[in-house]
Amino acid sequence: MSTQWRVGMGGAVGLDYAALPVVFKLHQVRKKDRPSVFSDLRVMEAEALACMAESKPE
Repeated sequence: MSTQWRVGMGGAVGLDYAALPVVFKLHQVRKKDRPSVFSDLRVMEAEALACMAESKPE
């Protein structure tokens, strides 16, 4: 997912969730595990966005 960021003029705005089915299949994530994996991914996404916002020059 490292290359799947949606980017606007101000920088990254979030992950491209449309890529998730392919990523899940590629990494053989079982269907029953996908909701919890998605939840964990959203937590990591939020933290990554917060870190990027902190390091952005004002």
